[in-house]
Formats: sequence, structure tokens, C-alpha cells
Amino acid sequence: SPEEFDEIKLFTTENQFAISVDLHKNARHLDSRTYEELFRDSVLKKCGNTMIRVPCDEDHLRILCVHWLNDGGAYKDKLWDIYYAVKNRRPDFDWDKCLSTISQKRRKWIVCAIGLARKYLDLPASGLPFADEFEKIPRWVIRTVEKEWATDVRLLPLEWYLSDRKNLIRQIWKRFPPNAIQATIELNGSFNEIPRIFYQITNIFTRIVQSFDRMKPRFRNQRDLLK
Repeated sequence: SPEEFDEIKLFTTENQFAISVDLHKNARHLDSRTYEELFRDSVLKKCGNTMIRVPCDEDHLRILCVHWLNDGGAYKDKLWDIYYAVKNRRPDFDWDKCLSTISQKRRKWIVCAIGLARKYLDLPASGLPFADEFEKIPRWVIRTVEKEWATDVRLLPLEWYLSDRKNLIRQIWKRFPPNAIQATIELNGSFNEIPRIFYQITNIFTRIVQSFDRMKPRFRNQRDLLK
């Protein structure tokens, strides 16, 4: 929750060599429901001998789809997560709860991600109330995922390669042009046939600022060492 975030972040920072956790305040941009709503509908599942709290299946599928799209659809192997979440869903899985609690824009994101699992992994479409929408996946989405799958260069933080000139250059080139899917998701855009250039240009500047903010602590440490 937002109230607990700073405390947990401090804890993981102080124990950085013992624990590695990807913290999110709420669900960040991966879902539009509030923390209170997600927690209210969450469920307990057994992991080993411990009961852990996770989002309900309907919320989890949405977050799973947006998370995959936020990576630009770069990881075809992770599309199997969406495949099995849909294929092995409970008999009483509530599609209305999954898709009617969000905006039409986000609903299209989810349908698009599931449609890609249908297109490339042959996900059975039987029982899916939106199967007729799979034919409406924008062409730029198809081009983007196929371009990503054709390369072995993945988008990684620039600060990882400050002392590795070769890979730093590869990472910089990887960003031009920005991944259209990732840029659209990060700017809360619509999956329509309108060209992605606005989203991509804006995403360039946004990511430059974010990269600089992440690198500032490293620059300060290097400066202190020089002193």
C-alpha cells in the first residue's frame, strides 16, 4: 500500500545483498484499480507451508497482460503465462469482473494481449466473449512484437553498461525508435491505428529523464571516490 511503501523500500535498501524485491506502490500503471480494491478482492493461496495473499484471478490476468505489454511484448516465452492463465481459468472465471472494472482503453490492451496468445500460441478461443475482436489487433502491434522476437537485444537500463561501451551503444541504438507498444502503455495511450510517432517521441524524453535520475547516485559515488 502507499502508506507502507517507503518503510518497505527502506528495509529492502538496507538489506540489498540479502533480498531483491521489485516494489510497486499500488499496482503502478499496470492496473487502474486502487490498492484497496485489489486487496479487497485478493485471495490467499498456499506456497509451501505459507499462505500468501495474491490478486484474484480476474485482477491477476489484467496485471499480467499489461506487464507483458509494458515490456514491449519483447518476451515471446512469457506470452505463455497469459496463455495458461486464460486456458486454465476457473470454470466460474468472471470476465465481466475482469474487463468491466477498467476503461475501454485498458480493456482493449487486455484483449490485444490475449489475442496475441491466440495468434502465436494457438490459444483456444472457445468460451471467450471477445474472440471476434482478435481480428482487430492493430497492425503496428503485430510489427512490433515480430521485430522484437527477431532480435536478441533486450531493452535494459543504461546505467548497467556505463563501463561497457560496446553494450552501452547497443542499448542506445535499441531505443531508436522506441518500442511502440511500450511507449503507448507508459503514456496510457489507445491501441488504435493512429501512427505511434507522438507516443514514441514523448517516450524518448521521458526515458532520458528517468535514466538520468537513476544514474545520479552512481555519479555522486564516483565523484566522492575521486575526492
